[in-house]
Amino acid sequence: MLRRSLMWLSREAIIGLCGLVFHRVFISATDWSFDSVMPALASPVTLQLFKWSLGTVLILPQSILLGMTFPLVSSAVLRMDSSNAGHDISALYFLNSLGAVLGVLASGFVLIPAIGLPGTLMAAGAANVMIAIVAYFTSKGLPARLDVQRIPAPRDARGEEKALLLPLLAVAFFTGLSSFVYEVGWIRMLSLVLGASTYSFELMLASFILGLAVGSLWIRSRLDVSAEPIRLLAVIQVAMGLLAAMSIPIYNGSFDFMAWLLSAVTRTDSGFVLFNLTSTLICILVMLPTTFCAI
Repeated sequence: MLRRSLMWLSREAIIGLCGLVFHRVFISATDWSFDSVMPALASPVTLQLFKWSLGTVLILPQSILLGMTFPLVSSAVLRMDSSNAGHDISALYFLNSLGAVLGVLASGFVLIPAIGLPGTLMAAGAANVMIAIVAYFTSKGLPARLDVQRIPAPRDARGEEKALLLPLLAVAFFTGLSSFVYEVGWIRMLSLVLGASTYSFELMLASFILGLAVGSLWIRSRLDVSAEPIRLLAVIQVAMGLLAAMSIPIYNGSFDFMAWLLSAVTRTDSGFVLFNLTSTLICILVMLPTTFCAI
């Protein structure tokens, strides 16, 4: 448990430090690129490769560390009590997704207008450092070692072990793949309705993640009591595909609605609020039914 606590501490601390110094590193890297590297690259292919490589170096390390959050928290919770694993994992995913929704909205509508992009990054970095400190002191009150209850592998009528792992991993892979294909498609489509502003992107992103959060909240009380979870998974996947198809007519109807809204809303602060609330409603109608099933 101490090793996991130190892993959590170091992970959050490193993410926080990256956030605190990212703006300076970004400015130095882009100045170096425009002044020294890009003028020397004659080929469009090498220029694109350099841009991709630079972007990867700047954000991939933090992204990898962020990807460790949910597995680490899930492991800690299951090691304390694994009797309701489905309920607990779903609750964690709901809280994680809800935090992401609030983070998107807070950064776009509050922090960036108030303290700018550098200040927003530093605020997030400081929050990660605080999380690391809190996690460290919290872990000191836990037992030195916590073991997960071993669940036997499912067996068929003849008592032979069912080979479910690979099919379930494939379902997880392709569900994630299709979900983010939907996201990219919806964002490009809705940009034609809402406009290509940063506010519109933030509302679309928040609506997409909100669907994941609501879906995980709904499923948490049903996972551990479901007699046939594989069949439930199949039903949800079929529903996800049908609901994605149904988003097309809803999207088509949103053009006329937005045209009416733009003609009716005045260009004032209250009009801006009403426009964003209506944009959020459109995003939710298009995205949420499908993303509700994506979890």
